[in-house]
Formats: sequence, structure tokens, C-alpha cells
Amino acid sequence: MDRKRLIWVIVLGIWAVLGLVATGCGGDDEESGSDEAATEAASDEGAEPAEPAAPTKSEYIKAADKLCADADKEKAVKKANADAADADAALAAAGSDASLITPAAQDIADAARGRAKLRRERTAALKKLEPPESGPATAYLKSRESTAKQIDEVAKTADAYAKALDQRTADAYVAAVEAQNAGFTENKKLAEKFGFKVCGQPIK
Repeated sequence: MDRKRLIWVIVLGIWAVLGLVATGCGGDDEESGSDEAATEAASDEGAEPAEPAAPTKSEYIKAADKLCADADKEKAVKKANADAADADAALAAAGSDASLITPAAQDIADAARGRAKLRRERTAALKKLEPPESGPATAYLKSRESTAKQIDEVAKTADAYAKALDQRTADAYVAAVEAQNAGFTENKKLAEKFGFKVCGQPIK
């Protein structure tokens, strides 16, 4: 092999090696990029999903008002309130007739127990609603719990009045009803203060 030809073989050999190195680097870059993409994809797949944002206060109010509106339409709720109204009317019409006072007072006690149970169930449902970042209607919900206890007291004193039929038990019953009514008035104010339109309002 002559000297000129040998030089060209060496030059071609160098370019071939450089070409292989360039191809190898390109390949490594592609594989490296693929690895990074795969790692990112795997990372995305394994990442914890972002938690949904808390409802706004207006969304919370809307959900609570819908719950209250739906509950107000339930037959059990309408019956409990109708039974209470009928029993109250019967007691008012009984005058001093013990034979009429006793069944009317017992009906009041039974209706009150039903109303207290339904009130606690609705309050529990309201407490399960996801609150907004600003917080749930804590004062209103506590007031609902208090009024449920006041209804319990109406039932307790009505039972006692039905059995004893004396002035002491009659006074205790009247005091319990007045406390209950005051509790409902306060509950309505707290509901309106928070922004509710249905919750806290008398059932129509």
C-alpha cells in the first residue's frame, strides 16, 4: 500500500470512528431522554391525585338548603308536625277536663319524641356535608342540637302533666314549650346570619 493510500485509509477510519461515537452519543441521548420521559410518566402515575378543592361558602349553603328543603317534604316530617299541631289544639280545647287533658298531653309527648328524633337525624346529615374553608355553620348546628334537647324536655313534661294533672306539672310543661320556642327563634336567627335561606325556617 502506497503512502497516499495509507493516509486516506487512516482519515476514513478516523471519520468512521467519529461517526460511530456521534451515533452512540445520539443514541445515548435518545435513550436518556426516553428514560427521563418514562420516569416522569411513572412519577405522574404513582403521584397522589390532587385533593378536590373545598366547596365555597355559597356552595355549602346551597347544599344544606337543598337537604333541608328535601327533608321538609318528607312524609314523616310533615306527619310529626301535623300530629304536634293537632295535639296542641286538643290540649287547648280540653280546658280543665281531665279526661281530655290526659290523652292530649300524651299525644303531645309522643309527637315531641318523633320531632326530636327527626331533628337529630337532619342535624347529623347537615354535619356530614363537606364544609367550606371558612368553616361549617357551627353555631347554627349546635343550636339545632340544643333545640332537640328542648323538644325532649317538652315530651318529658307533657308526660308528667298527663299523669299528674296538677298545676306544678302544667307549669313545667308551659315553661318547656316557651324554652323550645325561644330556641327555635334563636336557631332561625343563626341560620339567617350564616346565610341559609331554607334551613332554620319554619316548615311550610
